[in-house]
Formats: sequence, structure tokens, C-alpha cells
Amino acid sequence: MDNVRGHEIELTNYAVKRLSEELGDSVSIVGPKNANERGGLISFNIRGLDPYVVATLLSTKNIAVRAGYHCAQPLHEFIGFKDGSVRASFYIYNDFSDIDTFINALKESVELRT
Repeated sequence: MDNVRGHEIELTNYAVKRLSEELGDSVSIVGPKNANERGGLISFNIRGLDPYVVATLLSTKNIAVRAGYHCAQPLHEFIGFKDGSVRASFYIYNDFSDIDTFINALKESVELRT
């Protein structure tokens, strides 16, 4: 299980880093940036795009994410995500190329916004 957690941390750190580098101010990530302080998932929003639109756009690229309140509507409203967030998760069956594909698809979604 230590190996599983180590893999999860590597993937999550890589995903947070890529999100921040590639999408900059267009992305708002919920929670700590350090994967040691979070699980293998990232909740986020893309400025100017509804979370459900982002999830739908990603689904057209065969990328499965969740959109909504994730059983935490009061928290979402408190942090200013009144429409919920997008949540991506990573585990043993994912690798760095999956995250690269995910980031590239997100970048295309952001381009659609403008």
C-alpha cells in the first residue's frame, strides 16, 4: 500500500504542477498544492466555464471526471464555487501520459472559452 500511495502522490503532484504551469490564472484548485496533504484527486474550476461544461468537453475526449458539489455544497458555496467544481482522480491504473492527455484536453477547453 505504501507503493500505491507513493504512486498516487507522484501523479497528483505532477497534475497540480501541470495545471498551474499550463493553465495559470485560468484554473482555481481547491485545497493544498502538496499531494502529501491530499488524496489522489484534484477539485478545480476553469474561470469562465461551468464545471458541467468542462466535464462534458473532457468526455468528448474520453476523459472521465466528475462535476458538481461532491457531497459538499456548503463548502463549495463558502469558497465561492457556487456552481460546484470539476474533480479528477488518479490511482494505480493511471500514469503520467494520462495526466498529459488530461491537461491538453483542458487547454483546448480553455481556448474554447475565448
